Amino acid sequence: MLVSSCAKKEAPATIYTKVIGKWKWAQYATDDNRNGVIDANEIAPVASDIDDEISFKNDGTGVETRTVNKEPQIPLSFTWQLFYTDSIRLQYKANDTETYYIFAISSVDLTLTTTKNQGLAWYYYRKI
Repeated sequence: MLVSSCAKKEAPATIYTKVIGKWKWAQYATDDNRNGVIDANEIAPVASDIDDEISFKNDGTGVETRTVNKEPQIPLSFTWQLFYTDSIRLQYKANDTETYYIFAISSVDLTLTTTKNQGLAWYYYRKI
């Protein structure tokens, strides 16, 4: 006897569905030796007195919150969108726009890179 299931099959995760959620900033790096890559010795943990979290909502909005020395900073609201297949653009309400290359993403880890005046910048987040 063949029994069928009524359960819906879950769609495979995409970059979009992986990005949605709340992330805690855990590590950062800059390409100090300017060799075009982030070397292991350039990676540092976020200072213990800084708590920085970023949330990406399904409706294309988000917010970045930061606490420094237990003092909450002004939350930064933004809209976000994926473009190409490997980048994310944040348009902050204060008229700043940041574009990041999605270096790596999983259901629990997110690594973004961008080019700053100092060279390559690298940011690692953990899903919370």
